[in-house]
Amino acid sequence: MKRRRRPARRFDAVPWPGEWSEGAAAREDPLRRALIRLAAAVALLVTAAYLTWRVTSTLDGATAWLAVGLLAVELHAFVSLAVHAFDLWDLDAAPDPPAAISPDVRVAVLVPTYNEPREVLLPTVAAAVALEPAHETWVLDDGARPWVAALASRLGARYRARTRREHA
Repeated sequence: MKRRRRPARRFDAVPWPGEWSEGAAAREDPLRRALIRLAAAVALLVTAAYLTWRVTSTLDGATAWLAVGLLAVELHAFVSLAVHAFDLWDLDAAPDPPAAISPDVRVAVLVPTYNEPREVLLPTVAAAVALEPAHETWVLDDGARPWVAALASRLGARYRARTRREHA
């Protein structure tokens, strides 16, 4: 008998300010999003202007070797800021819907085992059988233990034991 799984809660964006809403998460406020984007753009422009000044005005003389090292660190910080701003630019963008699995595709979940005790195998096999979408669950027993075969049968998994157990 298959149990119905409860759908996991999914929070796509953190509402601000406010509380967590039941079900779908609240969308980000457009004014807040515009202010955050403005702050990110200003930070990138100011940092670019600073780095331009650093390259044109501070890389001369006897301390150039020190200034080049510090400039490399500052360039790294600028790139990190740009990547961070790019990643967080649109938090409300919906991901592409998952592609439908073709009915021709067969999926198998393999649970290899050799010396694991019942306390380990029972939840592992039960969780593997409960996975979605539809699939076959195989318990691959290198120990050829009868109780593992009975456990797999009881939970709805297929069982396979090897006759030769080299490299178990």
